[in-house]
Amino acid sequence: QTCALPICWVNFNGQTFYYQNGQYVVNVTLTIDGVAYTFGSDGALIGTPPANAGASYSVSVSNPVTNN
Repeated sequence: QTCALPICWVNFNGQTFYYQNGQYVVNVTLTIDGVAYTFGSDGALIGTPPANAGASYSVSVSNPVTNN
């Protein structure tokens, strides 16, 4: 699945990823549309994706926190 927007959710091989600024986010917790999501070192979402994950759409992202 490709991402036509600068920010979107992508489902790949049964895992959910978040694409932002030309790359997948890794080792970070982001608040997306008011919900905190954590992404591991491989970029895969840790936890339950939102119902509309996999669709390309614009979202509001705030308070990125890098987990090092």
